[in-house]
Order: sequence, then structure tokens, then C-alpha cells
Amino acid sequence: MKEDKIKYIVIRGLSAVVDILFYATIMKFLSPYIGTKNADGNYYTNTAIGILFYYIIQLSQDIVFGKTLGKRLFKLGLYLEDEKSFFGTNRILRIIIRRLFDLLDIILCPFFFIGFILFSKKNQKVGDYISKMIVK
Repeated sequence: MKEDKIKYIVIRGLSAVVDILFYATIMKFLSPYIGTKNADGNYYTNTAIGILFYYIIQLSQDIVFGKTLGKRLFKLGLYLEDEKSFFGTNRILRIIIRRLFDLLDIILCPFFFIGFILFSKKNQKVGDYISKMIVK
């Protein structure tokens, strides 16, 4: 049982890494348009704009495609806790609520991400738990 949970955490973590790499690639291509060129010739994007684009990219994938690129590659699905189908009531609102906690889970404290999944019965991170969503 514990090995399954560790395997699940590794898969979720790798899925998140794929999503972050996808985001970084998009930002690299957009940086000449939304960034500022410094004296060294490199483009830099304001942190607030970077975070905004992160949420736009992640939310658009979840809302339009039902899952992110990382979840698709690792064959994970996003489901509502109280319905069998992901395409149910308040779906978009729940996705937005779920994504609001990404900053806490990934950027501020990755141990929160791992710890919450380890100790939750349904392998949920904080945003999943609050929005009543399950990734499996």
C-alpha cells in the first residue's frame, strides 16, 4: 500500500515537472513579446506576468482539454469527487479553486504537495481536497 502511494506521488511529481517545462517553453517563446530586454541581451518577464501566464496556461488546459499535458502523458485523469464524470456541475469553478492552491503546493512549499497527498485518504493535494476533485 505504501509503495503504491509513493509511486503515485512520483507520477504526480513528474506530471507537474512536465507541466512546468511546458510552461517554461511557452514563456521562452513569448518572452520577446511580453518581456523586457536587458543590457546583456536576454529577455526578462515580470514575476506577476509570469504567474498570470502560468495560471492562464494551466487553467486553459484543464478547462478545454480536461487535463494538463503532464496528466495526459502519465495517463492521469481529473475527476469530481461527487460525480463519475469530470464534465459536471460547477466544473470550471472547481478547477479555478483547485488551481488557486498551486502557488502554495509547488512554488512556496513542495513538501506541502507531497505531505498532503501522503496523509490524505484519496491522494489529494490541498487544492484537490478543497475543490473536491481527485486525480487518478
